[in-house]
Amino acid sequence: QARLRHALIVAQVSIALVLLAAAGLMTESLRALLEVSPGFQTAHILTARFSLPPRYANGYKFGTGQHRRISAFQHALADRVRNIPGVESVGFTSHLPLAGTDNDWSFFIEGRPPNPPGVIDDTQYRPVTEGYFEAIGIPVKSGRPFEARDDEDHPLVVILNETMARAFWPNSNPVGKRLKFGDENWRTIVGIVGDVHHHSMGTAPVSEMYVPWGQVPNVEVRPIIVVRSSIDPASLASALRKAVAEVDPEVPMDQVATMNQLVSGSVGESRFRTIVLSLFALLALFVAAIGLYGVMSCLVSQRTREFGIRIAVGATRRSVFVLVLGQGAKVAVLGVAIGLAAAALLGRLIASLLFGVTPLDAATLAGVSILLVAVALVASYIPARRAADADPMESLRYE
Repeated sequence: QARLRHALIVAQVSIALVLLAAAGLMTESLRALLEVSPGFQTAHILTARFSLPPRYANGYKFGTGQHRRISAFQHALADRVRNIPGVESVGFTSHLPLAGTDNDWSFFIEGRPPNPPGVIDDTQYRPVTEGYFEAIGIPVKSGRPFEARDDEDHPLVVILNETMARAFWPNSNPVGKRLKFGDENWRTIVGIVGDVHHHSMGTAPVSEMYVPWGQVPNVEVRPIIVVRSSIDPASLASALRKAVAEVDPEVPMDQVATMNQLVSGSVGESRFRTIVLSLFALLALFVAAIGLYGVMSCLVSQRTREFGIRIAVGATRRSVFVLVLGQGAKVAVLGVAIGLAAAALLGRLIASLLFGVTPLDAATLAGVSILLVAVALVASYIPARRAADADPMESLRYE
């Protein structure tokens, strides 16, 4: 019976260590995610999406009146939003970072031989307006950002991110060079901007190109506005709705969110896993501590006569205390050893869920091991203290 009780406590300690190690790794992973720079600024930015009515896109063809209607709506709304107190800059995009949407486009680089059959060059494709880079805080590394003159009536231009520039022009500066989409005219690369984490904070930046909204080769009827302010961005939502109604009351606005909310939501899954594992780990730690306390208390009760005899024949109370405490420590150490082996196996299974931390992170495993041993010693302290304080005369008359 004693061996069975000890075996159960060893199992409880092992399970607690595995859960604590998993929770620790998830916590470190979440911390690493939150420390990643997204490539843009997050504070004081409000975003919202508009669903333009079909009349904005009916009969769409590049450079036609339908194409200009979208640009006219954006210019009119931007002018009104800039007049809202607290607004510093305004821009539009079709695909907001960390919002869960994406798009790509194939292209050809001027002066390079055609690719083999079945091989195409493509990259992520982002229609944006002037002011977008300033509003969201994406730095311009070289060249220039988009300007008001980059519209339907002027030469086609494009801006690349640093990843795309390195991928397709590894040994030269692509600013001034040209590329094109399909059968359209050549576009001049006018600038290079910083990389952003578009898909998630744990995903490396990918190649991206930005195209002026007035020069997009396909229609985008769900523009997203990005508003930078000097005040709480959430307080601008009602003023933004009013500005939209003044420009076109038939345009609905939805998905209103701050950039801080989008960034927080992008790590929501990791945060949820961390919280759930932490709760289970704390529960397992509590159960292991209570179980160890119960086993040690039972042991002391069963060995009351023995402790009395030991003290009567000359054993010190300190030696009795250390004896009981050492037995609790042995059980805990055995459980920790088995738990470490199981944690090593579990770490490999959850490696794909981790970011910025290895499955066998020495600091995490050492920390949870020390914590479990400390909890075990605390749980054994009271029974050990009771054994050391035993009265020899009372102990000898115990039965």
